[in-house]
Amino acid sequence: MSAAVLTRQTQVRPAAAVRGTADGAGRTSARRIGATQRARLIRTACLAAVLLAVLLGVLAAVWSPTAAAEEAGPAPQTVTVVVEEGESLWSVVVDRSYDRDPRVVLDEVQTLNGMSTGVVHPGQVLELPAR
Repeated sequence: MSAAVLTRQTQVRPAAAVRGTADGAGRTSARRIGATQRARLIRTACLAAVLLAVLLGVLAAVWSPTAAAEEAGPAPQTVTVVVEEGESLWSVVVDRSYDRDPRVVLDEVQTLNGMSTGVVHPGQVLELPAR
């Protein structure tokens, strides 16, 4: 009997086609992200950004100076006064005989009434801090 040698032709595929793309050093690089995965990643990042913005807004509202002022207690009592002919803001404050420095009270009166100067006119209604 004679030995028959059978040869088989096989098709050899490159290793890069099986495992991904190989670079010059023979290492396999990571697979590229598909369009669906990219869309999910973008959607998740946008959702995280919106949630972070909402959280920062809530924290800013809780720690704002207005919130702290509301917790500090009731607003100080005020008295309404009508300016007479010949009176100045200084005379209105001094005539009410406050126990404090009149300059401090003048600043409070200007703040209470939203005044930028100390000029008052006859008939003007002023809010003064209670004594």
